[in-house]
Amino acid sequence: MNTKEEVLKQISIIQNTIINEKPFSPCSKISIIAWGIISMILFIFTPIIKQSTYIIFFILFFLTIGFLIEYILLKKVNAKFDFIGLTSKQKQIELRMIFMFLFATIFTLILEQNSLQWAIFAVWSFFLGINNLEIFATTKVNSLKIHGYFMLISSFFILISSIIGVDLSKYIFQISLINAFIVGGGYIIIGLKCNTKENNVWSIDTSTY
Repeated sequence: MNTKEEVLKQISIIQNTIINEKPFSPCSKISIIAWGIISMILFIFTPIIKQSTYIIFFILFFLTIGFLIEYILLKKVNAKFDFIGLTSKQKQIELRMIFMFLFATIFTLILEQNSLQWAIFAVWSFFLGINNLEIFATTKVNSLKIHGYFMLISSFFILISSIIGVDLSKYIFQISLINAFIVGGGYIIIGLKCNTKENNVWSIDTSTY
């Protein structure tokens, strides 16, 4: 490693140390919008696919696209702040998302094999809601917290409806559309409203907005 690379690495370490002490994290509004579009596609078209193997492939394919888009765009945003790669906060967020999505995918396979398609929407809304609250704990972005609560409410509403005896299998299409709007539409709105004055930076220091 030459002197220039060593200096850049040390600068990146110092910047990461500073950023980890503050509720601050660079973000890409385009990647948030992309996740919204991907969520809509998954929620709307998953019920159309009948075989569980195809469903899992369908989900993993679009999740992979989402993570690739996010990784590429985050690196571009980070370059504006002279960060090398992703910050430790961003890595923590991405790892949590990967594990949550894998658990949700496993639950999806089990539920699909037991003909419980309606429960798939409850599971994904629940995991995505928890994921939003986890990201809020790191970034302090209120819109993510509000969106997370909406997704959790949607998940519990589906579960309660099933408990009280509603035959949700008759309303799969309606459930998919409602959740597509709540989940995907929410991410798109958050992305469109993402602060641009600070080069796509999330922060609770509103005096700099």
